[in-house]
Amino acid sequence: MNKKLLREGPYADFFSQGVQVGNVLTLAGQIGVDANGHTPESIKEQMIICYQNILNVLREFDATLDNVIDE
Repeated sequence: MNKKLLREGPYADFFSQGVQVGNVLTLAGQIGVDANGHTPESIKEQMIICYQNILNVLREFDATLDNVIDE
């Protein structure tokens, strides 16, 4: 089985943000915490960071939101 993992950011020691096996990519639950472990107070800013985190993971696997089945 050919498996590719992405581990980065403040939680890299605990889980993979993305796992690709063959042509299937799964993302772990992304949260509104930036790469330094900072969480903004506003939910809007947290959601912006959350989507940035999702886009960063997708980019690592040459994917975009167009490849996402459910969001």
